[in-house]
Order: sequence, then structure tokens, then C-alpha cells
Amino acid sequence: MKYVDLQTHTTVSDGSMTPTEVVEHAIDIGLKVIAITDHDSISGIDEALQAAKNKIEIIPGIEFSCDGEEFIDIHVLGLCIDHTNKDIITVVKEASRQRLEQKEKIIKKLNNLGYAITINDALEFAKGEVGRPHVAFALLKKYPEKFRDKSEIFDKLLGNNKPAYAPREKGILMQEAIEAIHKAKGLAILSHPGRYNDEVALKLIDYFLEKGGDGIETYYPYNTNPNYASLEESERKVALFKEVAKKKGILESGGSDFHGKTKKVKLGEANVPFEVYLKLKEKISR
Repeated sequence: MKYVDLQTHTTVSDGSMTPTEVVEHAIDIGLKVIAITDHDSISGIDEALQAAKNKIEIIPGIEFSCDGEEFIDIHVLGLCIDHTNKDIITVVKEASRQRLEQKEKIIKKLNNLGYAITINDALEFAKGEVGRPHVAFALLKKYPEKFRDKSEIFDKLLGNNKPAYAPREKGILMQEAIEAIHKAKGLAILSHPGRYNDEVALKLIDYFLEKGGDGIETYYPYNTNPNYASLEESERKVALFKEVAKKKGILESGGSDFHGKTKKVKLGEANVPFEVYLKLKEKISR
């Protein structure tokens, strides 16, 4: 059976492998299609397209971090986008500015909590867009005796609503991201709704569709992070969202959320069937 992976990250955002390395790895393990979906960035797409060398199909993409009414830091994938489109480039630049400003606020909070790191310490780990994981790596380097790993830092300090968390200035609104994706001739997909409990997830899906979203990630390995789900619970969530997509007549997508070989998640781990990609492509062709 042929598989695809429609959510991957590279060193352009918070991945540990370059776009070229991710593409080469995908070819090695036999994937037929992958999407490059870095956080708030499209700057790795050209490198990935060049690295493909007609051995694999690369889907230009992005993963926006968005806000919307009571929802904060919701991730929205743009798939099959024209990454040269001026409208999406404008939104990406604003997202990048807000991302850096947010990390500066987080580091100021950390300083007030007694952690003496700077934005440059975080940027040392960021080869592209700076994210909270890079702040966590800076803390691990400076205070190896205080933290076991990145997950502990997020649990104690950097996670949403934790002591050092700071929201973006105004955030990229969900509708704004969806509109930019559509102007770039792409499809807007709600990322990993199963990260929330069922009630919140279903409410979020309805809100996303009201704002013009095209579909949801139904395939996702929630069990790779024990904070989200066991294997049994992950399978239940996948089945639930597949049923939701079927009932609402919306597109399905899916991906591993791959961030590099050193992470727990393996490229292709979501086992997304090739047919899922074909339906996305059919929608685009219309």
C-alpha cells in the first residue's frame, strides 16, 4: 500500500533536519508524497522541491498558529499552496514578526522567574523561525541540573497558560489564515483536533468550518506523545474524526507531525493512505 505524510517540519521552523534531509529520508522509506509544513514559514519549500529530483512529490504547505474568539494557538495547515503568492507571503511575514516578539516576552517572564537566558540563547538553536522549543533548548543548556528534558520545561514553564507563557500581540486570526491559504490556491486543514477533548474538538471543528476551512486531520499519531493519548485512545480519536469528516462531507488529511529522526515521531507514522492525497488533489483541480 502506498502512503503519504502531509505534515512535516524542518530546520526552517522547529525541526532538526533540513528540507533536503527530510525529502531524502522520505524517499528512503518509500513515501510517495510529503507536505513541507513548517510553522509560520514557507522558506524551506524551494529547497525541498529541488531535492525531490522527480523521485517523490512535494506538497508546498505551511502550518499557521492562529487564534479565534475563545480558541488560542490553534494550528491550521495550508496544503497545495502557491508559496509565491503575495497574500500568503504578507501573512507569513506578520506571523514571523509576532512569533519573535512573543518569544521575547516569554524570555522576559523567564528572567523574572530567575532564569537568566536571552533571545540570542534561543536563536542559537533556531536555524529559521524561533519557537518555544528553541527557548526550551536554551534552558536545558543553561540549567541541565533543573530539567530532564524539553517536555518537563513545557509542563512547568512554557506550555499554554504556564508561568512563562505569553500570547502573541494579537495573533493571526483563523479566518485570516484560511483566507490567505485560499488566495494562494491552497486548502485549509485543521491540524490534530484530537489534542483537545472531544467536546472542545467538535466545537472547534464547527468554528473552523464556519470560517471557511476545507477539512480536518483525521490521521494523526496522538499516542506518540503520552500527554495526548494511549495507542487505544489514539485509534479511537482517528475513528471519531474520520466519522466526523464523513458526516460533514469535508476533506480528510493526516500526517506524522515529523520533526526529525531524533524525535519520538517517525516519518510516515500516521499511515495516511495515498487515496487521501488524491482526494485533496481532486479538490484543488476543481
